[in-house]
Parts: sequence; structure tokens; C-alpha cells
Amino acid sequence: MLVNFGFYIGATPHNVNELKTATRTPGIKIFIGSSTGDLLVDEQAALEAIFAETTLPICAHCEDEATVRANRPSSRARLTSPTTAAFAITPPP
Repeated sequence: MLVNFGFYIGATPHNVNELKTATRTPGIKIFIGSSTGDLLVDEQAALEAIFAETTLPICAHCEDEATVRANRPSSRARLTSPTTAAFAITPPP
């Protein structure tokens, strides 16, 4: 069996030089919403530099940052509740 896979390189506001020289990756992943951790790129100048100065395909995870921040307390509680944890590990009937 042959498996073909690749890992995207994550963009930050400060790693354009690394993105420009990246090889052996299918593309660049930009998180334009902080729901996924600390790889948020929401500065216009950084986004423009990444799009203008890199040649790899770009995959963007786009969310409205104000909405993400407003929903964070309720979604974190829902995702980490004991009920949610139990549901995640309970096999289907």
C-alpha cells in the first residue's frame, strides 16, 4: 500500500522568510481566526506580505475574530464539560 501525505506549514505574522523558502510541503495554512491556537494572522500588512511574497498554494481558515472571541467562553465550557467528554468516548449503541 502506498500513502501520499503532506503537512502544511503554518503562517504567522513574522515567518514570511521561512514561508518563502519552504519546500516539501503542499502549501501554506493561514488561520485568520484564533479558534485554532496561536497561529492567528489578522494583521493586514502580514496577510498582504504572505500573499505577495510566497509561491506555495495558500489554504486559509477564515473566521471573524470578534465572533470567535465573543463565543470562546461558552464554546470552551461546552467542549470541555464532563458530559461532552463522556459522549466522546462512549461507543454507539
